[in-house]
Formats: sequence, structure tokens, C-alpha cells
Amino acid sequence: MPSVRGPAPGDQRAGRYVNRRPFVWFDDDLERADRLYLKAHENVDRFRVIDVGPRKGLRPLHVEQAAEWLTSIDDKKRVRG
Repeated sequence: MPSVRGPAPGDQRAGRYVNRRPFVWFDDDLERADRLYLKAHENVDRFRVIDVGPRKGLRPLHVEQAAEWLTSIDDKKRVRG
């Protein structure tokens, strides 16, 4: 039977810290409960989760994905601003 757990302690700290700023989360073990917690947290606005394989770890491709997403947010802000 699959285990059901609440958000990880890191999720809770991130939720308090980000103060509605966009952020990227790299993780090799983020579960559905973690994503749902972040989506529902009142202090979290836009975020992107990038799944990092536990065997290979953080790769240049992951950093490129984060940079592209963060740049797209910045570009949208300039257009609206």
C-alpha cells in the first residue's frame, strides 16, 4: 500500500521564505503531496518543480530549464510593467 505523507519540512520552510516570489525547486523525491502543498500555500505564487534523477543528479539541462522558465517570467513582467 502506498504511503501517504504530508508535505516535507523543506516545503514548509520554502513556503514561508519565498514571500510570493517566483522560484525553482530541484528535487529527486518530490511527491504529489509536496506539489499540492506548495500550490495551496498562501505565501507561494509561481514556481517550477524540476525533477532531478537521483542517480545522475543535477545536470546542465536542469539549470537551462530553470533559466528559461525564470527568463520567461521576467519577460512577461516587462511586457505588463
